[in-house]
Amino acid sequence: AEIRERIQNSNYSLLTLHGMKSHEIQEMGKRRFGLSLGNTTTTFLEEAAGDPFSLMAYFNTLRYKDLAPSVENIERLLEEGKDPAALAFDSLPDLWKIWAEEISVLNPPFPIQVIACMLDQQAADMTLMMNRLQESSIFRRLPGGGYTFAHPLLHEYCSRRLSAGVAIALNARAADCLEILMHRLPVRLHVLLSLVRHYFNAQDYAKVAELSLELGVRFYHRDDYESALLLTEWAITSAEHLSDDFLLTASKEQRELIRQKAGEAA
Repeated sequence: AEIRERIQNSNYSLLTLHGMKSHEIQEMGKRRFGLSLGNTTTTFLEEAAGDPFSLMAYFNTLRYKDLAPSVENIERLLEEGKDPAALAFDSLPDLWKIWAEEISVLNPPFPIQVIACMLDQQAADMTLMMNRLQESSIFRRLPGGGYTFAHPLLHEYCSRRLSAGVAIALNARAADCLEILMHRLPVRLHVLLSLVRHYFNAQDYAKVAELSLELGVRFYHRDDYESALLLTEWAITSAEHLSDDFLLTASKEQRELIRQKAGEAA
């Protein structure tokens, strides 16, 4: 839910996946997965699981388990009761599962340099790595050049699989990567916002305190009250953990100012 909310509140469009018709399902199975689907199968899929993400999950699972794309085999998958995100994840090779979980702490779009850093692949050929991501069934490239998960539900599923300790460690690694690559990434202000988010999720409250309040002011002056309020809430939480009364008072005053301005702009 948290990831879906982040995406809905971002500048990226969230598309509603409408059901596909049987001839579209047949074409998708043939072109993307090399599956020859009969009319009975495509009609069944149109009624049972016609949205593209679910179809991709089922097709990947059939290919992974080397099963024929029959109505019987698809019915067995449906009877297992797994959601499409779980099916999509389970059908991945083990290495991709590890990569998906480690990247799941990032916020889209994921720059290729940050992905390489997170996966300790800095020495890898970036072109080769981009090709591998493009060929995968779990990631897709965005128009601006960054990457994201094939679907927000898949991103959320991978994130949910992380234990609290692992999530903290991965957020700390993400923060380190952003610090190292800051000068090479575009849109510096939004990179800083991601950096503070990772500090916060890594429970590095001292670093959150250093940046969040000032960065909140910068977003406030850009009329981005939502980001400004988020940063200020992080500052308040950090001040409480650090027992910093001065920061706590300043953060609460800033929060009231942002709320007032946001109310006026509504």
